[in-house]
Amino acid sequence: MTRYREHREIYTRDLSKYSIYPSIKKPEEYQARKLHVGQVIVVDVKDIDETGRGVSTYGPYTIKINGGGTVGDRAKIRITSIKENEAMADLIELL
Repeated sequence: MTRYREHREIYTRDLSKYSIYPSIKKPEEYQARKLHVGQVIVVDVKDIDETGRGVSTYGPYTIKINGGGTVGDRAKIRITSIKENEAMADLIELL
């Protein structure tokens, strides 16, 4: 019987279009932070990994920073590669 239905998942429909209330956009601080290659961001170094690179977090991403930095430093970095939840970055300057 389900092969004749146009919509198989009836509980995942967008019901907000039937609401009498206007939709309110979420502020930027609540949206997921996204990274892209070449982006320059400022982060705090939270840890050092076994090879001596600085480790930081940005949203759901763990960032490994090439070029130094110690725990507690604030660094301006440029993203060089991204894999799922891990990113590599080069150190531009320590702030």
